[in-house]
Amino acid sequence: MKKSGKSGGKGIIPLPPGRFFLLTLLFTLLAAAGVRAQNPPVSINAKAITINELFTRIEKQGVYTFAYNNADIDLKRVVTVHAKERPIESIVRECLPEVNVQVSNNKVILTARRSDQSSMPMHKLTGTVTDENGAPVTGATVIVVGTQRGTTTSATGAYTLQVRNGEILEFQYLGYEKQAVSVGGQTTLDVTLQPSKAMAVDEVVVIGYGTVKKGDATGSVANIKISDVKDLPVLSVDQALQGRVAGADIMSTTGEPGATTSIRIRGTRSISASNEPLIVVDGVMDAVSDLNDLNMADIESVTILKDASSTAIYGSRGSNGVIIVTTKGGVTRPTPNLRSRSRPTSDSRSCPASST
Repeated sequence: MKKSGKSGGKGIIPLPPGRFFLLTLLFTLLAAAGVRAQNPPVSINAKAITINELFTRIEKQGVYTFAYNNADIDLKRVVTVHAKERPIESIVRECLPEVNVQVSNNKVILTARRSDQSSMPMHKLTGTVTDENGAPVTGATVIVVGTQRGTTTSATGAYTLQVRNGEILEFQYLGYEKQAVSVGGQTTLDVTLQPSKAMAVDEVVVIGYGTVKKGDATGSVANIKISDVKDLPVLSVDQALQGRVAGADIMSTTGEPGATTSIRIRGTRSISASNEPLIVVDGVMDAVSDLNDLNMADIESVTILKDASSTAIYGSRGSNGVIIVTTKGGVTRPTPNLRSRSRPTSDSRSCPASST
């Protein structure tokens, strides 16, 4: 058989121009389908809804989730969207043109477009940090949000910091609410911190020597106001205290209604001797042997001394802890002022005529 004059190796079969065009179009469509499958389009039709509601509706479709900082997005902005099979980036940019949109693994990441403040000149800012009474706050922290620049106040409450216009200063101190203030073109900024509502340091607690503010008490003291637990479905004081005092185990001896309770403050100390704490009612030691003997409606507060300070006050009898019960007392009210007014009146009566 006569062989062809060409080389014996396998040659490349040339394709007609029409088939080459079809293959190129097929690969292009497959690539576009892959991108489309990665970031599927979104269809949504909404009128006069907030940005927050828009994000919620899109997330309910089960494809995309949003990640953003609340300070960067105006979630209360009202928009109207009519989109059918549109890319998610196009929808978000139409509603929020001032943000950057990035889609990664079906997560839409939104960031604010911030002006480059690093090129802006700094200026010196001074001020004083005081408390609600006008006293200087020593050691308060002053930081520039989003940066690592900051300082602390001096003994007179004064501070000095290099800042740029538009930056935000955050003032914080233990026991006070944080306060953020935007910096404009001013060179002096004085701030007054308000006490934190979460730290009730002015609450009065009862100790062996009298009453002190909770913030001034140095020992381990737990104070429970009966007004906070009066609505609980309990029958006695010890049941109301269960689970409310750290380090105190309050258990019923038998489980029967009205049974005595066993109270252990910071564990058991002795094997043979009593481990019950000392109960003091209105300054009288051993006034009752069990908290069940007290009427819950007559109690104002219960204070539990848990550390060695109870031993220093009450001696060895306070070695197992001390429960101080303060009952309700009389309330001093202003003297009532009574006023009376009288005026003379006349009473005329008709008498029947007498017959003679």
